[in-house]
Amino acid sequence: YHKRAREYLIMATTNSEKKQAEKAAVANVSDVTEAMGTPTSFRIEMLSAILRRDVRELPMLHPMILRATKSNKGLDLSLPGVTKTIVHTAGGKVYSVCWMSTSKVCCVSQDGKCAVTDLETKAKEIYLADTSWLMTCAASPDGKAVAWGGLDNVVTVTTKIEGRGKDVHAHEGHEGYVSDIKFLSNRKLLSSSGDNTIMEFDLVDKKRVRTFKGHVGDVQSIAIDLERKRFITGACDTRVKVWDLDSGSCTMTLPKISVSDVNSVAVSENGCIAAGNDSGEVIVWDANCEDSTVLKSTTPAGICTCVAISQDGSHVYGGFEENVLIAWEVESGKQTMEMKFTRRVSSIAASPDGEKLAIGSWSGEVIVLSTGLS
Repeated sequence: YHKRAREYLIMATTNSEKKQAEKAAVANVSDVTEAMGTPTSFRIEMLSAILRRDVRELPMLHPMILRATKSNKGLDLSLPGVTKTIVHTAGGKVYSVCWMSTSKVCCVSQDGKCAVTDLETKAKEIYLADTSWLMTCAASPDGKAVAWGGLDNVVTVTTKIEGRGKDVHAHEGHEGYVSDIKFLSNRKLLSSSGDNTIMEFDLVDKKRVRTFKGHVGDVQSIAIDLERKRFITGACDTRVKVWDLDSGSCTMTLPKISVSDVNSVAVSENGCIAAGNDSGEVIVWDANCEDSTVLKSTTPAGICTCVAISQDGSHVYGGFEENVLIAWEVESGKQTMEMKFTRRVSSIAASPDGEKLAIGSWSGEVIVLSTGLS
């Protein structure tokens, strides 16, 4: 199929001829790859890649596709060396993913379940929530506790206790939906809410410790920066705020880039902050929040729903409502990857070792992507 597709495209000399050649190439590739038993989702990616690529680059596809056929793995053909694996399929839209460890991925979906998948053993743990309207999940650093929240306005924490099974506790206090949860330690966590606040809960004493106020719109996302004893929030008031963990005060409100809701924030190990908003922008600030870079997709992608950033802050990833995941090199502003999905990309989380991304989608799939970045 590689030779035939290449011949079709090389013979094309005008735009109209090229379009006709692309259709012929796609038809040929579709027939052959189906006969080879290649997974449907991967065939779609191959066809999309052929349509995106310049004729001169097409030969690069051949060895990459051979390595991925007849397996459950697919490659994003717009970035050689990147692999992806579907690790979980939920019974509803996946709204949030997080890492329990470098080998365990946690997700919540709107079938009322929190699922933990072990990437090495393929074993799964399923937790049933009291509501199907789940929006976020988090895991403690030691991997013994998982937390979730959503439209029930409650932060539910399930903790494994040796010799006693599981302890489940619902932490109340929010007057709006719970949008995000992040663990500060094995004992404490933060939650953000549609009531414009962030709350800190003590899981041992089972009580609310502090309430952080300052946003004037739904707080959508939290990112923890323990190295600098701070956390970052993004909200529907168009603002990204930096908070001091010791004093509990807001130490900085970052300059407004555009008048649109901030849906997601992330922070790198070296302190760079990333945020995604309703304008489809991904903004990255340096650790001191002095300089910023605004990144946008080269093609219409809609609202940026979620962001993640590499450990060294050199690369940033954005998930978008138009079913696409995009990566950029921050310093140059160059778009380095574009991966298509069948439904909205709802959540992205970088693994603790910085080598993988977990991606949740409204298709119900959780995908692990090896970024090739350290």
